[in-house]
Amino acid sequence: MNTYGTAARSVNTPFLYSSHARFVSRKPAAEITEKLGIYEFYEFSEEQPYDMGLIRGAIDIRFKIKADDVEVRLLGMVLGEREHSEEGFTFGVRFLPGTCLYMDQTSVQEMVHDRRSGELTEFAKHLLMTRELYMRSSVFVQYYSKAAENKTSRQEIMVDTSDIDHYVRRRIRETGGIITIAELTKETGYSECYLRKIFSGLHGVPPKTFGKFVRFQHALAVIGKGGRTLDQVANECGYYDQSHMNKDFKKFLGCTPESFSREQPRRA
Repeated sequence: MNTYGTAARSVNTPFLYSSHARFVSRKPAAEITEKLGIYEFYEFSEEQPYDMGLIRGAIDIRFKIKADDVEVRLLGMVLGEREHSEEGFTFGVRFLPGTCLYMDQTSVQEMVHDRRSGELTEFAKHLLMTRELYMRSSVFVQYYSKAAENKTSRQEIMVDTSDIDHYVRRRIRETGGIITIAELTKETGYSECYLRKIFSGLHGVPPKTFGKFVRFQHALAVIGKGGRTLDQVANECGYYDQSHMNKDFKKFLGCTPESFSREQPRRA
């Protein structure tokens, strides 16, 4: 199967191409959306800023590509907003609600800069070398697919605070936000107080708060797939009941699960 085709409008190609005066975008193949939750790829230049607006509950990863560097940030339902510099142009990836692996700025930074050396990652170098949207999209899908496949790998040697933080964030994501601080303490060998101190110092929130956010994102993903009642969604995502889940929807999105469900594009 040809996974990354050209910009042709054939229904057999994985990307449907659309071009507008201020930005260029591509829809991924249905199998990519189903597997990875990617809704759209797009790019625009600093001379042609474009705000497409976010789907409620969705996450965008935006890469600011410059002459010899790549910056990255998350937009939407994320923790810790961060501004881009003005230089360069933007390559963006939009995810359906609840499907993005990354939900905080620290995690996404590790895509483009090694967390120890600070050097550009191989993925970032490949982004710098590509010149077309479909090529960047292909590079991203290849990288992100490997990250998705490896997300349940739990082998990690923790030698400094960045390792501890990386492990805690990964375990919270793997469990859909329902792992407890007591369980993290048992797994890492560090005290609850120390884990809270490290995590809060880096992210401004304790692990429990981040866990609630991840659990909520999981609920968005389950609702987006359809086929379940809201009571079933609440139970699957670790809420006490639907009323408990409703409180998170009011807090994070300002709407009810019912209204969110009605307005979302469905995954196949």
